[in-house]
Amino acid sequence: MASILPRFAKSARVWNYVWSVRTPLKIGPDGRVPIGTQRLRIEKPPASKVVLCLHPDGHHSVLAAPPDPQQKPVLLFTNRPK
Repeated sequence: MASILPRFAKSARVWNYVWSVRTPLKIGPDGRVPIGTQRLRIEKPPASKVVLCLHPDGHHSVLAAPPDPQQKPVLLFTNRPK
């Protein structure tokens, strides 16, 4: 039982991103991505691939890569409340 808990705790952080609508994006030449009606700067090189997540509650997040249950997601932007 003890071996299941750490694995579940690690993957629980990913569920917010698994249950979102994910869209692959390329960062524009100006270093920005479209989020809603705005273009926001992301701290990655232009033409890098990222994943835009639209959460069920209407908030947006940008991940460096698609969510993986084995790793904590690399969050580049979110407007979700803490």
